[in-house]
Amino acid sequence: MPMKPVGRPPQRHPINGNHSHTPEGPGTIQRRIRLFARCARRIAEEPLAAPDAREVPIGEGLGLDELIPVIEPVFEYEPSMIRWAALRGALTLLYIDTYDRTSRQVPFYPTVELVMGVGLLSPPDEPDEVLGVSPAWASQLTEAQQESAVDTYKFVRDRLAVYEQYSKISVGEVDARRIRVGPAVGLEIIAWTAVAFSRLGRDFDEIPEPDVLHAPGWYPDPVTGQGERHWNGTDWEWPELTNQPGRSRR
Repeated sequence: MPMKPVGRPPQRHPINGNHSHTPEGPGTIQRRIRLFARCARRIAEEPLAAPDAREVPIGEGLGLDELIPVIEPVFEYEPSMIRWAALRGALTLLYIDTYDRTSRQVPFYPTVELVMGVGLLSPPDEPDEVLGVSPAWASQLTEAQQESAVDTYKFVRDRLAVYEQYSKISVGEVDARRIRVGPAVGLEIIAWTAVAFSRLGRDFDEIPEPDVLHAPGWYPDPVTGQGERHWNGTDWEWPELTNQPGRSRR
């Protein structure tokens, strides 16, 4: 079954009105990555992502709340993709750039921690680690604000540390293994990671826009990019999560 009628003229997508000039398909950049890249481009225009905001901690009550509405519209028609843009978009790219020794551009510790103003305060080899905001900000923030910044940082860092263990598991296995990321947490991961990339000077102009979804039908699987998954006209169908007979082609 073809994913799109051949020769069909581009239709304007309700999210941004744009049509991708690089259609998604086998071997192309997956939709999860494209969606994160769009979020990162939006976040890059915000003051908290600017170079002069380096070292400013972010979290709930520290600007993260204001960043969520900037990226939330990206998922208006694809709420189920928030989790995957976070776990396999934001975290994937951050892992490649900072944790994977074969590809990293900068180390997560101390580079990312420095630009985000939060991280490890104790020596790396200390058995009892001490996490916190940078000393320059500790006296300016309430205890609750510091805790919020550290919690957001730790959630991202801890998942990067074990990223290889779950980077290839299926949609259905995510809940089974208790890697549960709801929409609110997913958006926070995306926003935090996008700010980190922006402060590091990384842009995502080379990653194409998410492709237009013309009509209900089979399209490249938005998570794996392999095989096809059904788009019902409103959202992707994830039969593994509901134990319903699946039409997903993996």
